[in-house]
Amino acid sequence: MSVAVSDGELTTTQSFSVTVTNGDTITPPTGDWDASVAYVGGDVVTYNGVEYKAKWWTQGERPDLGGAWEATTQPTDDTGAAIWQSSAIYNSGDEVSYQGNKYQAKWWTQGNEPGSTDVWLAL
Repeated sequence: MSVAVSDGELTTTQSFSVTVTNGDTITPPTGDWDASVAYVGGDVVTYNGVEYKAKWWTQGERPDLGGAWEATTQPTDDTGAAIWQSSAIYNSGDEVSYQGNKYQAKWWTQGNEPGSTDVWLAL
């Protein structure tokens, strides 16, 4: 490719090469989350045993903090109960395990720590 720039009196020309890569042939990153990797919407990673899917481009943003990431699996404790996650959305009746105790959501909630707000019923 060649580009010419002129101010009306002098013209400067620069040539360079351009490589075009078909994006369909690039394998998206998978495996454990890496803060140094740039992820795009749809990329799937694992962080602390939980699988997350990127909602949009992100780099360096921890998946468990929400934002650009959404959990596609729910972590469980040794009894099989879902472990409370601050970024997860819970609806009325959902049960979670938090700091060794079990709780049930009374209504829709996100980010409200079990045992510290009225939205959770101790079981």
